[in-house]
Amino acid sequence: MRGLIKCCIAAVMGAAAVGAAQASPFIVNISATSGQGTVFDPAPGWYTAQWIGTAQGGAYDAENVTCGSPTCTTGWTEGFVSFESAAINAIRNGLNGQYDWYTVNDVANYSSALAALNAFQTAGTVLDNHMPIVAGVPNNYWIISTDTIAQPWTFYFDGQPQYLVPLDGLTDQSNAYGGVSLLVTPTAVPEPATWTLMLGGVAGLGALLRRRRSADRVAFTV
Repeated sequence: MRGLIKCCIAAVMGAAAVGAAQASPFIVNISATSGQGTVFDPAPGWYTAQWIGTAQGGAYDAENVTCGSPTCTTGWTEGFVSFESAAINAIRNGLNGQYDWYTVNDVANYSSALAALNAFQTAGTVLDNHMPIVAGVPNNYWIISTDTIAQPWTFYFDGQPQYLVPLDGLTDQSNAYGGVSLLVTPTAVPEPATWTLMLGGVAGLGALLRRRRSADRVAFTV
């Protein structure tokens, strides 16, 4: 009986490990002074992301797109924008498109780089703001819709390269300083078939334990 229980446990643990072979975590650094943006193009799959600073291995603590000095006392943030290649070309060529602005609040502006980093790291949720690009309308920053995501946030990358830049970072780097650093970790999300196998193993284990307890009670009363 114990051998069967061990087999069941092994089956459940094996199912949980399906797809668990992962690449190592990696750091994405987004420069506030680069008009090209940082290309995000790992293998398709599930990832988690969180803000980090130089103490955690990142290149930056925070960005400032309005004051080009580390001693600025306003304008610090960790917000960044994600474009697909079609959207970034829309901005450069005066076409319509859409992008996503990731932040923790709609007025994320702090007095120092470390204050901005701390605010973003300790926020419980991330705001994914979907925003339009309208040809011929400069600085058209209004929000179409917002998704609120628990932090660190999990996302699926479908293989379409993304360009990551600070907000306003594509149009003006003359007064910019610093940047944003993210720790991105590949994560395994079980497929439906894997969940079925796991649940089946748990059910089988429960049945075996109930049968064993029943047998023990019979042996005790005889």
